[in-house]
Amino acid sequence: MKYIMNYVKISIVLLAVAVYSNVYAQLGVIDLSHAELAQKIAANPNAVIIDVRSAGEFAQGRVPNAINIPHGDILDNISLLDQYQGKDLVFYCRSGVRAGRVTDLLTKSGFTGTKAVYHLDGDMLGWQAANQVIEK
Repeated sequence: MKYIMNYVKISIVLLAVAVYSNVYAQLGVIDLSHAELAQKIAANPNAVIIDVRSAGEFAQGRVPNAINIPHGDILDNISLLDQYQGKDLVFYCRSGVRAGRVTDLLTKSGFTGTKAVYHLDGDMLGWQAANQVIEK
């Protein structure tokens, strides 16, 4: 009986570690280069690219296929992202500060509704410097 109880305890611990590891992996923010994002745009129509800049900045030019949800709106109401359950989310802003606040919130809140959370390395300034396509 003692061996069975030890086996059960070990099994529970291993299960908890596996669940925690899976949740942690979901919450990790992955930096994505400009070239990788360009490939993702071409290859993955389910990826959701979210520009967290203001509506005015968004209107001046954006990463192709991006949608605009200003960072303040997300910080005030994280449920705005619920409609993108099961999809990859890619966040960017002008220089990284606002997108960083959003991805920090997702990490700290335990947001697990997505496949993966990405941050565009260099954000819009880097995208432009890399001479990537800008949609208006």
